[in-house]
This record gives sequence, structure tokens and C-alpha cells, in this order.
Amino acid sequence: MLEPFAALTELTIRNAPPSIELAPLRAQKKLTRLSLWMANAGSLKDESPVYLPDLAQTKLRSVRTLELMHVGLNDWSALAAFPNAQTVEVMLAGGGEIGGLDLWPKAEAITLSGFGTTFGASTAVSKKLRRLFASMFNLVRIPALENASGVQHLELNHNRIAKLERLDGMTGLESLSLNHNRLTTIENLASLRALTTLDLGSNKIKTIEGLEGLSKLRTLILDGNPLKKFDGLDAVPDGCEVRLLRCGLTKKHSDALTKKHGERLQLAF
Repeated sequence: MLEPFAALTELTIRNAPPSIELAPLRAQKKLTRLSLWMANAGSLKDESPVYLPDLAQTKLRSVRTLELMHVGLNDWSALAAFPNAQTVEVMLAGGGEIGGLDLWPKAEAITLSGFGTTFGASTAVSKKLRRLFASMFNLVRIPALENASGVQHLELNHNRIAKLERLDGMTGLESLSLNHNRLTTIENLASLRALTTLDLGSNKIKTIEGLEGLSKLRTLILDGNPLKKFDGLDAVPDGCEVRLLRCGLTKKHSDALTKKHGERLQLAF
């Protein structure tokens, strides 16, 4: 069906049927962007994922931007069919385990989502990866990422992560976001010297602490936490924007914080 479009550079298929065959795409040697939305892509929780049996045989080296929405994968390595992808977004269905992210050696940005999907015990990433977003997985731990010193932005929102850990190797991290998780303590951030933005909103944090050494921090988001202790603000560098909205602070608390830190920090209550 695509034979007349030999010079096709972008292809978007929405509401794709389960019977779709991808092998014919191999003839599209100039295709740089592929966006495939399966027919049930509106729900991450759908229990009938569509598996693409010929995905591994597609072999589209020309694709630079890849979107696969609501697909099931029996074999994670099948995604190596797009080895030159630089921007990748995959919405997984049906659970399973994510393998190495280094099967896209040129990828600079990867976005993953999918209820019931997990990361392996250790996940390799390419040296070119700069942005990794993995939301709505029900993750209980931060993934153990290998060769992640070049990652600059890590977003793990809307999971069930209870502890800040496994971050020591991410020395180039500039932005870290774990809002809507189950964190209770701010800790293990000392190695993130390049960090400029930290979003820990909507967790269960009661004490501001563990921010020593983050001299480049410019935005600290703690909205929606049941904060009780604020001494850790002493370690926040001058000029940093600190958001404390929906934290249950009384006027007495906000007045006291403004008096102590208002001249050097940009406080938002």
C-alpha cells in the first residue's frame, strides 16, 4: 500500500489494527519519523496489548524519531530494529521487563510508560543519552542505570518509589523529578553537583534536609508534602526558588520562613 510513496519521510498511523504488518516499511529507506498508535492506545491499563510479531524484522535504520504507543513486547530486543533513533517514546502494555536502553546508541531522549512494566536488575544506557523519562510504571525503586554519567534530565514521576538511591553515577544530572511517589526523606544527593532543578512534590516528606553541596540548585519543588521541619533550607544556595505550596503551612510558619530566608530565597507558599 505504501509502494507509491518511496520518498516518504514521516509516517503516522493511528488506531492501527492488531493485524497490522510492519515488514513492508522496510522499503521506506528515507523514513525518518515513525509514529504508530495501536487501536487501544487510550488506556495504559488495557489488558489486551497488541503484539507486533514482525517488529524485529522491520529494520528501519533511517528512523530518527520513534513513537510506539500501547504495544506489547515479547522480546525487548526487537526494538533494535531502529538502531539510529535519536528520540524514542514507547508506551508499553501487558507488562514485562525493560532490557538495555543502549540498543539505541544514538538516542538522546527516551520516554517510557506502562503499568506493570519493570526495569531489570541493571539497565545499560548509551553514552549519548541526555533525557530519560519513565513515568506511570509503578516502580518501587529508582532503576540501576549503567554508564549514566551523561544523563542530564531524569524524570520518574507517578511511581511508588520510596527512597532516593542509585544516583551516585549520574554526576551530570541537572534536573531530577520524582513527584507523586512515596519518598519520606531527602537523601543521597551529594554527588549531584550539577543539579539545578529538584522536584520532589507530592511525596511524604516531613523534613527539609540532605541538600548540602548542591551549590547550583536554582529550583526546589516540595509542593504537596506534609512538611514539619525546615532547617535544611539553610543549605539551599542564595537565589534559589523554593516552592512550598499545599504543604499545610500556617501563616505563622510562612511568616517565620519569610523572615529567616525571604531575602535570599524566592519562597512560594
